[in-house]
Amino acid sequence: MNSDKKKINRHIRISFLICITIVLLLLINPVGSATSIQKFSIDGKTYGPGDEIDITGEVQDGNSSGEVKIIIWPEGDEFTGPANQSSNKTVTASEGVFSTTMSAPDVADRYTVVAVDIESGVISPYLYMNVVGADDPQTIEVMFTEGEVLNIELLENHGITGPLSDGKNGGNITLGDTTYSFLVSDSYMVYVDDDPDMNLSSDDSGMSVIGNLVEGSKVKLSGVSYRFISINNENAITLAKIVTPSFTGGESVNISILALNSSGYPVQDEIMFEQFKDDGTLISSTELLTNSHGLNTTTMTIESTAGTYHLVADDIGHISFVVNTMSMFGDMLSTENTPKHTFARGEVMIPAVYLNNLSSGAPLTDATVTASITSKNNDSYLNELTLTYDGDIGAYTTSYTIPDDEEIDTYYVKYEASTSSQT
Repeated sequence: MNSDKKKINRHIRISFLICITIVLLLLINPVGSATSIQKFSIDGKTYGPGDEIDITGEVQDGNSSGEVKIIIWPEGDEFTGPANQSSNKTVTASEGVFSTTMSAPDVADRYTVVAVDIESGVISPYLYMNVVGADDPQTIEVMFTEGEVLNIELLENHGITGPLSDGKNGGNITLGDTTYSFLVSDSYMVYVDDDPDMNLSSDDSGMSVIGNLVEGSKVKLSGVSYRFISINNENAITLAKIVTPSFTGGESVNISILALNSSGYPVQDEIMFEQFKDDGTLISSTELLTNSHGLNTTTMTIESTAGTYHLVADDIGHISFVVNTMSMFGDMLSTENTPKHTFARGEVMIPAVYLNNLSSGAPLTDATVTASITSKNNDSYLNELTLTYDGDIGAYTTSYTIPDDEEIDTYYVKYEASTSSQT
């Protein structure tokens, strides 16, 4: 009898252990099967043949390591077929993170890149990239400019003298009555002077040598501030006076593009140039032909409706700009229409908003204006008011009497105004 009880108890213990094991497996297995590849990325969208591609990502499956295969293949083909793969590479994740480099394919085409977790077979989201030919644009600068975009051709026999000229290509350009000389080092560092004798220790006339200039640096020439857009010590320097991409609407502005190949040389080609709204709606598209310097400057009229817009060149170059059509100033006034910011219970305060057209400075009289009053210490407090235009003071106003039981506190007033073209 005791023996039978022991067998029963042993059976119960075994059953209990089995139940626990099953529960643990049920808890563990979903975690192990929920493999995913996250934060998979490459360091660019356009590459030249053989360019290095930096690739990173994370395997999220609860394991600290595992093998991941990176595959590159022409877009449109099935990556599962080895014959379709341009290249692949297997890397080992450490603490779930993997990173590596691969060479871009030698053939110009559009490619897809994917990461595959070898153990589970789970694949990452697809990434896309372009490999361009030697004579195709790899980089396209898009910029708002004023005046002429300068291109200074660089030569070995440049006529520039002085100790700085040794071993450097150089070039010259005349702006107004002044001829400026430029030298570029092998590390793409630029030196500029207003005479051809380049010497850091002495300068007989005009300005001293300005050095250590790189792409993005600014220099003032003949009273105009130019930015270095491109520097190629074997080819040319490009400078432009850049305009801040913020407008009031309706302006006629210059847009310049600079197309360069993978070696940094200019590309003369037709470039598809498109304008989009911030939501991706296409506004316009046209083809621009760059010249032998890789440049094209055209004019465009800025949209009159406020918002953020985007200019895209051949899906390579991009710039965003903002249209802001009105200026806005808000205040709190007393019944005498003078600024006042401290009120007692029972007093009348007048929220006021002044709106003006940024281009003309004229008051805007047809806007919808609201005020939201919130409390510093009472999160549930909200008082919303509608303001109307008062032509006597040129502002949108309303009257609000402080209730007799209003809590003593600090209150914040937020104004919002919208017109047919802007909020």
